Amino acid sequence: MEVTVKGKRNGGDDDPSARRLEKNASQIMNVVSARAIEISPDITVANVVQRVSGVSIERNSNGEGQYAILRGMDKRYNTTLVNGVKVPSPDNKYRYVPLDLFPSDMLERLEIYKSLTPNMEADAIGGVVNMVMKSAPSKLLFQANLATGYSQRYFNRDFGSFSTSGVSSKSPYELHGKNYNATSADFDKGTLDYTYKKPSPDLIGNLTIGNRYLDDKLGSY
Repeated sequence: MEVTVKGKRNGGDDDPSARRLEKNASQIMNVVSARAIEISPDITVANVVQRVSGVSIERNSNGEGQYAILRGMDKRYNTTLVNGVKVPSPDNKYRYVPLDLFPSDMLERLEIYKSLTPNMEADAIGGVVNMVMKSAPSKLLFQANLATGYSQRYFNRDFGSFSTSGVSSKSPYELHGKNYNATSADFDKGTLDYTYKKPSPDLIGNLTIGNRYLDDKLGSY
């Protein structure tokens, strides 16, 4: 009788295995595990990156994270990989990739390389962001996450707002024609009536459903 014992080691989807990858790496490397991403409020990869030591993010006009800044160097000196494969930029004028395009729920782990080695691209002198994606689950997966939060700065601070229900989307010129002479009655005064209240708590939720429909053995036939 033959007995075969098989084992499978986590690939960095939990914190202990992520620390093991950092310990055994041949270069300076930081790993953010899938478990750490799940318990964080980060929706995109750009927001996950800022939790790594020595890494900051450049934000867009809306205040959301977009580009990674590794070791203080400009974003054009970084390279972005997906499962070790270089990702081209969606902008034909620039080579850097906006990380807010990638949902954080898709990651098994996020690897940040801060030193250049011979097996990397020569233009990655700033560093490398490698997104290791989750593989298809071996069985039906159903996962739901719900998180809420509230900033301390809102405790003693109220925000002013006004009702927009009476504001017209069209000007008097558009409503009555070019020969109409507008009066003060044509403009809603609700924009001058401010009310002050505290903002509502942030609420973030996601739902994940997955399954593997083709057996791995099909690939060997």
